[in-house]
Amino acid sequence: PPPPPPAIVPPAPPVAPAADTATGPSPDDRYLTTEELRAAAVAAGWPVELLPEVEAVAWCESRNHTHAQNFGALGIMQMVGLWFGAAGLNPDHWWDPVVNLRAAKHAYDEQIRLGVDGWAPWACKPW
Repeated sequence: PPPPPPAIVPPAPPVAPAADTATGPSPDDRYLTTEELRAAAVAAGWPVELLPEVEAVAWCESRNHTHAQNFGALGIMQMVGLWFGAAGLNPDHWWDPVVNLRAAKHAYDEQIRLGVDGWAPWACKPW
């Protein structure tokens, strides 16, 4: 049997859905507000003390755009596909802010585990 997905953080509720949906994050192609980005990051397991850094990287990478795509990098945090699989996430949901930010959290944590800068996978740095 396949190994269980890594337990980075317990499952968190999704970002508040758009007003016209009741089942979760909207697949609408849109830009998130800072408040929506922060809520998604917290739901994805990012600690509050790293939110300013997450905001800076997300803004630089995608301008908080849920469907941003650039040379295979996808979504809010411009994640490449391998990080979704490594985090045990469905890569088909890359546009979902919480899923994208969970993949980003896994990438960040893996870099820290390896003893390097957590932001190493990103072209944009928070400083």
